[in-house]
Amino acid sequence: MKVLFAQKVKAYAGSENWLTDIIPALNKKGVECELVCVIAPHNLKKLTKFKEVLENSNIKYHFIITNKNLSLTLLKNLKQIATTGKFDLIHLNLIHAELWFSVLKSFFGLKTKLVSTIHGFDENFQAKHGFNPSKVTNTKYIRILKFCEKRISNYYSVSKGLKNLVTKGNIISNNKIRVINYGFDYPEQEHSFNLPKHIDITKKNILVPGRVVEYKGQEMVIDTIPELIVKGIDFKIIFAGDLQGEYGDYLKEKINRLNYNKYVTFLGHVTNLPEYFISSDIVVLPSKSEGFGLVLLEAFNYEKPVVTFDVPAFNETIEHQKTGLITKCFCLDELADNIETLIKDSNIRDKLTTQAKKTLVNYYCLDRMVTETIEFYNDSIENE
Repeated sequence: MKVLFAQKVKAYAGSENWLTDIIPALNKKGVECELVCVIAPHNLKKLTKFKEVLENSNIKYHFIITNKNLSLTLLKNLKQIATTGKFDLIHLNLIHAELWFSVLKSFFGLKTKLVSTIHGFDENFQAKHGFNPSKVTNTKYIRILKFCEKRISNYYSVSKGLKNLVTKGNIISNNKIRVINYGFDYPEQEHSFNLPKHIDITKKNILVPGRVVEYKGQEMVIDTIPELIVKGIDFKIIFAGDLQGEYGDYLKEKINRLNYNKYVTFLGHVTNLPEYFISSDIVVLPSKSEGFGLVLLEAFNYEKPVVTFDVPAFNETIEHQKTGLITKCFCLDELADNIETLIKDSNIRDKLTTQAKKTLVNYYCLDRMVTETIEFYNDSIENE
């Protein structure tokens, strides 16, 4: 079997990590894989690490460098790669790749069967509505997804929450989609590392990893600060992730206005996130919804107790009071109580992190994901 993966790549993050893990594992199982990435010129520099990992992993890749999201030249280049390689399937990731190959299928005579993985959804929708399918309307984003759905043979979603959104939102037919959760084999923890400069060992360090964008809900952690002060916790909140757009500026202005600077640090993009996981006391993930939320698995791996809201897909991955604490949406008092519990109760921390690590190793592993993906490929090829 021969499969071409396709994706627009801006940074080496969630779905890109998935690519660099699943493709070598599929190759080892006898699935011959290649990857085509469409990249804007201004993003090339920050993808040096991504390219290095591709080469070290012996992944055959094609980079198409263009500023255009859709052009005749781009489509011709994609079709040439797709047809020259004589692939059994083209595996699409994210909306741009779905659109390119659906256009090629409709208007340029591409014959290869298309399949797709749904990693996430429109971030503006998530910020306003979470994963509420009743709020799906006829936006440009939805119209593109529905156009592609007619050309794509089968999908898999990385979470039940995403599947529920796209099926009950009448975007994708229920009989065309299944769920395959992420799975990764994380390296052993390093026992010697440099303590990050923004970690204060005299305080309880609360790590909030992830891009600083509205749907990830970082403002709600900031709004727990008065309650955490009343509870007598000597803490520091560390936001680790790119500050993007007006939301990042708004949060920084709010911190300054409320004089919270001594309680909060914005790191921006970090290259040593594992060191912050290891050095922090707890992890808070306040998203309004997540397609999956890979940072949750990272917290499991680094054996850090986690508190989230009761939202997809965190409420699928966490068992409340067994592998983490789930907070009623979006109750700030309960969030502050759960943060206090994790900081003050070592027995609960140990119980949660021990079971979370077992769950990671036993279920959220690479071999299980790869096995299910190959079954998905075989079913897609057989169902002509």
